[in-house]
Amino acid sequence: MTRIVGDRLPSSDRYVPTVADMLRLPYVVSAQYIETLAEAGPEEAESLLSRHVDFLDRVWYAHGDAAMVLLAVSSLSAQVEDRVSACLPLARLYLLEAETSIASASHPDQVLHALARAEQAQNVLATLDLSTSSFELLSESMLVAGVALKAVGRSDDSIDYLRSKVRDWRLNSLQSVALTRQEVMMFQDENRHLLLLHDASAYRELRPREYFRTVKRTTELLLNRRRLALADALTSELGNAFVAVRSELSVLARVSFMRDLAQLYAARGEQYRAQRLLLLCLRVAQRSHYPGQVRQIRGLLAELDGGATVPRLETFRVVDIPDS
Repeated sequence: MTRIVGDRLPSSDRYVPTVADMLRLPYVVSAQYIETLAEAGPEEAESLLSRHVDFLDRVWYAHGDAAMVLLAVSSLSAQVEDRVSACLPLARLYLLEAETSIASASHPDQVLHALARAEQAQNVLATLDLSTSSFELLSESMLVAGVALKAVGRSDDSIDYLRSKVRDWRLNSLQSVALTRQEVMMFQDENRHLLLLHDASAYRELRPREYFRTVKRTTELLLNRRRLALADALTSELGNAFVAVRSELSVLARVSFMRDLAQLYAARGEQYRAQRLLLLCLRVAQRSHYPGQVRQIRGLLAELDGGATVPRLETFRVVDIPDS
């Protein structure tokens, strides 16, 4: 099982922004930068935007403050969307805005904004020749949109949306892994989760992040169903899958992973260790502005305090989350 070092989450191994880097944030949305972008030709504009989206992406993955990154990303996207032609950096910008919107959402309107930006990312990608990297962006934007619909209580719409994307884009079983898994999660069917896990070996090397997510979601379901022996048997594979993609995971994803480890500790009777880890996750979630995570972690802590052997994880919903 992954071990905690001191009082920190596992490193993502990505470049960590310095103080000087953080001081670049105001420039990214400054009038000077926007004017430079507007005066540039298509190729130069794409190159300029790409460099700044790379920077914002690094800040999101290494620093993780959803509110801060969302402010910068939304300010930038509002300025450039009518000045830059459809290109991969613009799609990446829209997707980053969708991800940080849903991560920091405490009201349904913020989730619907994430849905809109995820769909705009798809619209941009639809005009481009899809490479492996841009396909992963497309898959992620579809997944974020499906999660957004579920988060505001529109589960049936979410399922219809995910199925329509598989059909409209003619995705095969490997390409539609993330969308299929999201649908299975909404039904909370144990047999379908186990079937997903069985089939996951087919993309362990080709799509390691999706493999990690499948193992993780199956483990969560088994813990919530009190299938403790099965969940515990997956612990080693979950840890290995996490290590393989750690550099691709945001702070939010790492908080979610450590939250699951806390449940596994509790399942092994290590309640004190589970509580300590959940308190660490809570601090990171609060300072990073993840109200949905804060609600879920507080729910787990409350169940532990109430004497639960294995606390149950609440599903992610955004209906007016109280201030964290």
